[in-house]
Amino acid sequence: MRLHLRCLAALLFLGTAAPSVFAQITVNRKSVTLDPASTNDPAANLTVRNGGASAVQLSVQLEDWDVDAQGASHWRKPGAVTGSCGRRVSLSPAVMQLAPGEQRVVRVSLTASAQFDAECWSAAVIRSTSLEPGKTRSDTAAIHATVPLYVTPSGLSVDGELSDMYVTGDSLEVIFRNIGKVRTNIVGEIQVQTIGDSVVATVPLDSVTVLVGATRRFRVAMPKLPPGQYLLVALVDYGGEQLTAVQAALEIRSSSGWRVHAKAKLRAACGCSMNFDAILNAFRTR
Repeated sequence: MRLHLRCLAALLFLGTAAPSVFAQITVNRKSVTLDPASTNDPAANLTVRNGGASAVQLSVQLEDWDVDAQGASHWRKPGAVTGSCGRRVSLSPAVMQLAPGEQRVVRVSLTASAQFDAECWSAAVIRSTSLEPGKTRSDTAAIHATVPLYVTPSGLSVDGELSDMYVTGDSLEVIFRNIGKVRTNIVGEIQVQTIGDSVVATVPLDSVTVLVGATRRFRVAMPKLPPGQYLLVALVDYGGEQLTAVQAALEIRSSSGWRVHAKAKLRAACGCSMNFDAILNAFRTR
């Protein structure tokens, strides 16, 4: 049986790939965030260094990626991701030759005509294009490093909602959707209350980052409860002015499992539960 709620979405993956013996390529930054309204030059530098014993030729390309509802990151074809920065971001140089111990700077900048109404993201991908002894070109076109790139205009709205909660088997599933204009870091939990408003169990949700327009699904074990009437309350702090939450009545039966009754989606304090104001305030002030 299913129960409807609303939850979170975001984080990030992309790390530096393991360097090969032939060319140990390192980059000095793990990510880059640009603000197009910055009074300074809205650009950044990546320092790429060859720590290996042989010269290497590298390509530097802009590529797309996203994160699915289970939190796994995926490479996508250029332009296939709605939130891609695409041609609004440029990398220079696109090709470089590095001797052993040599380093060069890659410039990350915005194109002159770039416009943004929401945060966008892509990644700088550094690949080897030179041949290692005894290998073919396809063997050596390896990714040495990936650096997530974000363009985050100031003043963007932060918003999110818990869209669904499902009771399936012995698990609770909660779904959060980022409906704002910028990626958001979320913190949340599911509380089990008695009809008398006592909290008998609390199940934390993983803290993650959810990209713009993305959905994140959480699955947690259903707490073991004796027969009785309960209230399930899922709530998430997504960094906005309000919390998003959902509650549902739950009946545990000794012989036939459980049954979910009426549900309600909540944006902030309301009259859906006698102590919901206190629940929200206590959660946010921890």
